[in-house]
Amino acid sequence: MSIEQLLQQIRTLGVELKFDSGKVQIKNAIVLSAELRQNLREHREEVERFLETEEIARRLTEDGCVLLRSEVLGDLIAFVKAGHENKVPAGFVIYTEAELYQLFGSDVRISQGKLKLIHEAKKMGAIMTIDKDETK
Repeated sequence: MSIEQLLQQIRTLGVELKFDSGKVQIKNAIVLSAELRQNLREHREEVERFLETEEIARRLTEDGCVLLRSEVLGDLIAFVKAGHENKVPAGFVIYTEAELYQLFGSDVRISQGKLKLIHEAKKMGAIMTIDKDETK
């Protein structure tokens, strides 16, 4: 069972899960079976990553901008929808929604080394572009 399927099954029971302040918050956990609790424990890190990604996507949709500190990159980054770049304070490296889709939209796994290389290029002002051959 995938993490998405696990969370869907849990949410179907009326349990609310969200990622807040670096932790998974669970409401109505009392209805969870021992088996579902065990699955959550066994896949805690994956559940946290999935819920954190959901929270970032929600904030990006609602606010147009998400500011955070990346542990992997060791830097301040901003995920931004088009037209919201002016919300980003100085010192943040901006990743547009289109760039995020290019990096992760088709669930392509990217190594930390490659991500760090892209990030260093972005810090120097590089802009990601789509190769026309990649869009076919």
